[in-house]
Amino acid sequence: MGRLSWASQQDLICEDDALRMTGLSIDQHQDLTAANFLTLRELAPELPIIPVVQGWLRPHYARCVEKFAAAGVDLTKEPLVGVGSICRRPSTFTASWILEDLHSMGLKLHAFG
Repeated sequence: MGRLSWASQQDLICEDDALRMTGLSIDQHQDLTAANFLTLRELAPELPIIPVVQGWLRPHYARCVEKFAAAGVDLTKEPLVGVGSICRRPSTFTASWILEDLHSMGLKLHAFG
């Protein structure tokens, strides 16, 4: 793939419209997001694919980090971690708090949007 610095994995966003469309819960979207990352790492470990944490409320994102850890992925060891479902929020305060929470866990972050 040339000189790819990094690429994001496919993640399932956790905004209300997306949840309605899939009929799945935030927990299920997180499970599928983590599973996608694990599959990509297995299929192409040489590619710089970054994981993405998903959620809507602050505790959701912490739970997503836990899901990756339970699957054997220490997000603090990743060169970069994407943060999804933060760009369409009515308030930047919530996004800021989520990013602060994740940063305090030792994650190096890329905020989409």
